[in-house]
Amino acid sequence: MLCIDDSLLIRKTIAMTLGAGVELLSAATAREGLVMADQQQPLLIITDIHMPGMDGFEMLAELKANPRTAHIPVVALTSASGVAQKERGLQAGFVEYVPKTADLSALMRLVAHYSRAAASAG
Repeated sequence: MLCIDDSLLIRKTIAMTLGAGVELLSAATAREGLVMADQQQPLLIITDIHMPGMDGFEMLAELKANPRTAHIPVVALTSASGVAQKERGLQAGFVEYVPKTADLSALMRLVAHYSRAAASAG
């Protein structure tokens, strides 16, 4: 898994939520995340939308344009919650749009789903 968020607190919270059984890479910027995604080929990317320099939508477009990363599912974990924002995110290609204020059990279910999918495919 790869977590991309400019907040160290969020990256640490995600790491603690996922626990020791999940290998989690983390990046503080979208650019750093793009490089890590290309090199490490994570089975899932969890990203913030609002980041300095490049936002999550721009990063998602670059991931989808790269044949090496286009297949990686990307979850938006963001403070921008609302029906319109969620619809925009799903239309852009995020597999899920999870508000940061939500119970992180939704994120855990997504991680478990993609982990099982990767295990059965590989």
